[in-house]
Amino acid sequence: PIQIEGLGEDLQAEISPDNVDIVLSVPGATIDELDLTKILVLIDLSERGPGTYQLVPEILLENDQISVDAILPSSIEVTISEAD
Repeated sequence: PIQIEGLGEDLQAEISPDNVDIVLSVPGATIDELDLTKILVLIDLSERGPGTYQLVPEILLENDQISVDAILPSSIEVTISEAD
């Protein structure tokens, strides 16, 4: 699932899709230790106002031996509007 950070006060965001698939390269010795709950997919909405954006999610991994080969889809549509 995608997590949103930096959304301004009194704003709401809709994202589509709300999750992505990630293709990772993991060294053999590391794969047994891989904890999928520690992989974060973030969309940073800091300094963005109302509108529709195509944004590339940021992937935060638990260690530097793991690399991201692909994010599917590669961009996320984010619609920001005034909160009700």
